[in-house]
Amino acid sequence: MTERPGQGTETLEQQHARVIHEFCTLLLDLAAQGPLVVGIDDVQYADRLSLQFLSSLTRRLAAKPILLVLNEWAVLEPALDSFRAELLSHSHCRRIRLGPLSPAGVAELLADHADTWPSSPPHTACAAISGGNPLLIRALLEDHARVAGRISAKAPAGPVVADAFREAVLVCVHRCGPDVLEGAQGLTVLGDAGTPALLARLLDIEPPQADHVVEVLTMAGLLADGHFRHPAARAAVLDNIAGKDRTRLHRRAAGLLYQEGAQATTVAAHLITCDQTDAPWTVPVLREAAPPPTDTHPPATTPPPHAPPPAHPPNDPTPHPAPHPTTPPTGTTPPPPRTTQAERLRLPGRALPAGPGAAGRRHPRRPRHPRHPRTRRRAATPRGVTAR
Repeated sequence: MTERPGQGTETLEQQHARVIHEFCTLLLDLAAQGPLVVGIDDVQYADRLSLQFLSSLTRRLAAKPILLVLNEWAVLEPALDSFRAELLSHSHCRRIRLGPLSPAGVAELLADHADTWPSSPPHTACAAISGGNPLLIRALLEDHARVAGRISAKAPAGPVVADAFREAVLVCVHRCGPDVLEGAQGLTVLGDAGTPALLARLLDIEPPQADHVVEVLTMAGLLADGHFRHPAARAAVLDNIAGKDRTRLHRRAAGLLYQEGAQATTVAAHLITCDQTDAPWTVPVLREAAPPPTDTHPPATTPPPHAPPPAHPPNDPTPHPAPHPTTPPTGTTPPPPRTTQAERLRLPGRALPAGPGAAGRRHPRRPRHPRHPRTRRRAATPRGVTAR
């Protein structure tokens, strides 16, 4: 609101200044009774008025028994640059960077929860999965205790990665801000081929920003050497991507990996996921990535050459197939070919009767010799008279 002429109203900035002064005075009065600790989490989400109050309070803390602790994620928000610069300009302000817990710190954290979860998983395995993030470690303890409570026998030997861990992973990436969340989604889509340079091209961002995304996710305990520490963490982020966004990322990743000369199987996996084969290079890649055809029928076994036919009992009523024809050994004279009855009846210069009914006709007899008795008898008999 703005000041109007002729009225005793105050501006919005004056109202804010009055509220900030009254609140700071209240804290200073409390500090007069004893040391006071003020803790504020997720200061990266603070609005402008809250940042003004914190700046005013910081300027008045030099000689007061007040400890002000401001926590923020390792996300470089441009809106907080001036606020950070003002805080660090005071001699009584310190900036402490908190890294992940060491394996010894993980073991100490598990020991603190021994009363609640006596069958805690090994600290080395928890450190490898969680990267030393206390939030992820507590999620592993919760999953481990839940599964161990359902099993009547001895507890699981290793950490159990279940729903609590996946939910904690999503909390981590969402609390890091939208830019880091989008970067985590891009790394899940790229998989083992993911690098900061390729991530920058996938999301169309500057390479320093991609490097910062990888650094933040590493500090959060989710990445190791630029890749997700556990498949469950990658699956949790990947499943949280909307369908259209996932298709878009896989399609773009396929094109980038093809340009980078990645293996055909890697590129084909993205093409199959996004179901896009409109580009001219997609079909050859899918053909190259396809496995070779395999013959599902076993090869037919043939009997060895010159093997004698199998012996059967003389009175065996079971029909048996005819033996396969064999080839005579090399260097021997093959037997003459067998002739059929029709071929034996076929004489030189004479043809078998053809046409319908030929199968029932008798083959013409061979002419007898002129001196044959029956021939001479037929010749002596006049026509029209039957000889007996």
